[in-house]
This record gives sequence, structure tokens and C-alpha cells, in this order.
Amino acid sequence: MTRRHGFTFVELLISIAVLGVVLFTGVAVSKSAMTVAQDAVRSSAADSQAISAQTHVRQLLLWAGRSTLEATPGGGAREPMQEGIAYDNVSFRRAVGGGKDGAVYDPAPGQPPITFAFAPRGASGIGDLVMDTGSGPHPICGGLSAVEFVREGSRVTVRLVTFTRGAAPETRSVVRRLILRNP
Repeated sequence: MTRRHGFTFVELLISIAVLGVVLFTGVAVSKSAMTVAQDAVRSSAADSQAISAQTHVRQLLLWAGRSTLEATPGGGAREPMQEGIAYDNVSFRRAVGGGKDGAVYDPAPGQPPITFAFAPRGASGIGDLVMDTGSGPHPICGGLSAVEFVREGSRVTVRLVTFTRGAAPETRSVVRRLILRNP
């Protein structure tokens, strides 16, 4: 009897099955890696947007007159910003000069102050940080789940909480403390 060289049908079936399992596992791992990478990109983009918004807030708020800081507690009327209380909004006037009559503010008294506020978009609680300089609110950072302004003497802490949807929804806080330069 002569033996032929090659593979039997059973050996071919086993090798095809093993190859199928290896390919399926590779596709599953690749898909999982893509999901993780997309989540990381979303989270990084949200953090970058929040940092950019905080830089914008900082540029204006640094020059705020401490005596002009006001905030509106949930559903109430605007009041002078209290120490240690977390507000989701802040209104102020920038001190742009001084003279014998005292500080000169922009916007001038009698005009609406500059305002940063959290504006929820709907029932989800996700919203935008908006800025209003008297001409209506303009979003400067979206996809936030919370905004906090806390006064501690001449310091104001600004906390933006980003929200990203991915394989697992994620929230991250971006916090910056700044010292107000003006009385």
C-alpha cells in the first residue's frame, strides 16, 4: 500500500475551525481596542474643550472687581456672591481703571454685567457653559454635567464637569483656582 502525501479531510476541517476561532478572537479584540480608543479620544476632546473654556473664563474673571461678584442661587434672585457656596453662575464687572471717584468698571453700572452660567439642555442634565455680555447667551463649552463657581476671599474656584458618552459614560472634573486682581 502506498501512502499519499497531503492532509485528510478531518485534518482540514480541524484547521479551518481553529483558524475561524483565531480570526473571531482577533476581530473581537480589535473591536474592543477601537471602542477604548474612541472613548479615549472623546474624553480627551471633552477635557480639551473644558480647559479652553476655563482659559476663556479666567481671562475675563481675573479682572473682575471683587465687589461686583454676584450669583443667583437655584431659582432665587441675584445676590452678592457668598463665600464657600457653590453656584452654577457668576456675574461681574471688570475693573478697567480708577480715579479720584473710584474704580471704573466695564460694563458700566446700569448695563447688564458679564455672566457665566450653566444652561441645561433638557431632562438629561447635560448642558452648556454660556457667556452673556448683554447681547444674549453664547455657548462656550458644551457637554457638561455641572459648572461650579466658589468664592473664597479673593479666590474663585471654577469647576467644569465634562460628560462623555461611550462604552461607559464618564464624567471628569476640570478645576482651576484663580486670584482676583481687583477690589
